[in-house]
Amino acid sequence: MSSAEIEWQDCRAQIDDSVVAEVESLLYCDFPDDFRAIIKKCHGGIPVPNRFVYHDAVLQMVESSIEQLLSFNLEDADNIVRSYYDLSTQLPDDLIPFACDAGGDYICFDYRSDSSEYPVVVYWSHESEPDASIFYLADSFSEFLGMLK
Repeated sequence: MSSAEIEWQDCRAQIDDSVVAEVESLLYCDFPDDFRAIIKKCHGGIPVPNRFVYHDAVLQMVESSIEQLLSFNLEDADNIVRSYYDLSTQLPDDLIPFACDAGGDYICFDYRSDSSEYPVVVYWSHESEPDASIFYLADSFSEFLGMLK
């Protein structure tokens, strides 16, 4: 599935590049262009379809879903900056959450590797042991959207 095939629901008001740049500045990161394009149109929204599967060494294949993209409106309780700083004592360094699931876990960009132009997408489980809490999902945001069912 391509990003063009995804329907976005419950989106907040569209934002421009200056809002994205402000959030990037506050989080000390540069978001991938494909993510920027979606977030400017639909921050805080829900993709349809929204389910994805990831591999867990213990549980094998696990299904989860995006409950919503985090908001870029700094006044919203569920905004990306607040979420990052609220989770900062639990999240490994250089993981930036951009969406949450219904169980309190987050889909994140992983900036720990300098080997690619853009960060990979990972799933962070808040109930797992710190050394086993991160699960690889995709090499890019677009690839992650392609996984949605």
